[in-house]
Parts: sequence; C-alpha cells; structure tokens
Amino acid sequence: MTTFSAECSQMLTEVRDTFGVNVTLTKVEPGAITDKTMVRAETLTSITAKAVKRPIAQDRLAGGEGRTLREEAVFEFIASDVTNGTPAPGWRIVEGATTWQVTAAEFDVERLAWTLTARRGA
Repeated sequence: MTTFSAECSQMLTEVRDTFGVNVTLTKVEPGAITDKTMVRAETLTSITAKAVKRPIAQDRLAGGEGRTLREEAVFEFIASDVTNGTPAPGWRIVEGATTWQVTAAEFDVERLAWTLTARRGA
C-alpha cells in the first residue's frame, strides 16, 4: 500500500518530467556596499533544475503595441531538486534569456514541492 505522500511525490515527478522547463534557480545573498561605486556586492549560488511554470498575470502597454510591461508566473519545483538553500523573495529564476525575480516562496503539496511566485518587467 502506498502512502499519500508517495503518491504525491510520484505525481509531481511525472508532471515535472512531462511539462517542466529547464531553468536556473539562483540564491542571492547581499553583501557589503562598495565605497567607490556604491554598488552592493552579491554572492550567487545557482542550480539547474526543471520547474513547471504557470503564467498568472500580464500588464500590457496601452496603444496596441502589445509589449508586455509586467508579467508574473508561478514556478513549481520538487523540493529535493532545490539543493542550494531555502527559496526566499529576492532569489532569481532564469528561463532562457528571461530573468524572473522571486516575490514569494512557500512549501506546497505535503511539503514535497516549492511554489515560487516570480515577476519580470517594471
């Protein structure tokens, strides 16, 4: 007899393998501000993982040009795939040439998956 957690884990793996996209998940740790440039240093720790992406909102520029001003999406990661720390707002997700800023992070589905809400644009 399989447990509910085992069935959830199997389902998450199947969904990730079928619908997932390859992304780079980057932990961003702020460092000291450089006196000369007044720029804050960052320590970056990155992993490559597969995530299931769901778009949730888009704001478009007025005037019919169709250019996206701001976009939000949810990325689902299997918890065991996230090996570079505990995701938090401020982390980055890079999908191809697009960089997303994580705005919220929470455990989901029996604490087997991370749900990361991210934004790109203005």
